[in-house]
Amino acid sequence: MLGQDAGADFDKAGGRHVLMLFFGTAAHPACATALGVLRHSPGLFSDGRVAVLGVTIDPRDAANAQVQALQGSGMHVFVDADQQVSRRYGAIEASATGLTLKPYWLLLDPSLRVTGLFPLQAGEDAIAALQRQLAAPAADAAAPALVLPHVIDASYAAELIALHARHGGAESGVMRQIGDRTVEVQNHAVKRRRDLLIEDRTLQSYLRDAILHRLVPMIERSFQTRPTEIERYLVSCYDARDQAHFAPHRDNTTPATAHRRFAVTINLNDDYDGGDLRFPEFGSRTYRAPRCGAIVFSCSLLHEVTRVTSGRRYATLPFLYGGAS
Repeated sequence: MLGQDAGADFDKAGGRHVLMLFFGTAAHPACATALGVLRHSPGLFSDGRVAVLGVTIDPRDAANAQVQALQGSGMHVFVDADQQVSRRYGAIEASATGLTLKPYWLLLDPSLRVTGLFPLQAGEDAIAALQRQLAAPAADAAAPALVLPHVIDASYAAELIALHARHGGAESGVMRQIGDRTVEVQNHAVKRRRDLLIEDRTLQSYLRDAILHRLVPMIERSFQTRPTEIERYLVSCYDARDQAHFAPHRDNTTPATAHRRFAVTINLNDDYDGGDLRFPEFGSRTYRAPRCGAIVFSCSLLHEVTRVTSGRRYATLPFLYGGAS
C-alpha cells in the first residue's frame, strides 16, 4: 500500500541523506527508466544512513510491478493525491491544456537541506552525488538546545517520582492527524512511555514558578523570545522493562500541536542507562539534562529518546508557547 502522508514520511527522513525522485507516473517510459536506475542500485536501500523517497500523482502506481518491487526493497513511495507536494516542488505544471510532468531527482543532507537537483535522465549522476555525500566526513554539529542545571529542587523531583510510583501512570500514544481531527494513537514501535497527569494544584504551581523564574529568562536570553504559557503538567516514566523509547519525531506537526514553540525535558533522576535525547539532523551525539536540570529546544527539531537499557527514567515534559519575539 502506497503511503498518503507525505509530510510524515518527509519528517521522519531527517537525520539521513535523502534521495527523492518525483516521477509522477510509472506509466511514462522515461519515468519507468528512472525507477529502473534505482532497481539497479540495491545498496542504497541497505544503508541505514539513506532514505529513498518516491512521489507519484498516479494512483495506478499502487499496482505497478516496478514500484512494488522498489517498495519491497525499502523505498518509501507515496501518492500525492491532491498534487500539492508536486506543485510546490515544481514537479508538475498546470496549464489551460492540462498537467505537464516535470520529473526530477532531489538530493538532501541529513538536516533536509537541498544539496543537488538533477534532471530525470541523470539518475546515475544523482546516485553518484549521494555516494560522494556519504563518503564525506560526517559532521557532528551541536544541536541548538539549551541545557540548564538546578531548575527544580531535589525534594520536588522525589515527590513527583513517588507520585508516579503510587499511581503507575498510563501508556501514552503519539498524535496523528486523521481527517480533520488530531487523535492519540498507540504505536509501541514508535513510543513506549507511561505518563501521569499532575492534578495537585500545589505541585502545578511549584513547577510553573520554577519554569517562569529559572527557565524562561534563559530562554529569552538564548532565543530572543519569551514564552508565556505552559501546556500539560505530567510525570513520565521510561522503563527498561518496557524497552521504553520514543522514535524520531517533531512535536508540532498537527493542527492541534502547531502552537507549541519549545519542548522542555526536566530530569527527575539519574540512576538509569540509555534514555538520552538525540537530534538526528545534527549527528549522533546524545544529550542528557542533569538531575533536576532541563533541556529546552524548539518543537520543530527532529528528536528521539533512545531506549532505556536499565532502570527507570523519570521526567516532567511540559511544552511552552505564547509570547512574541
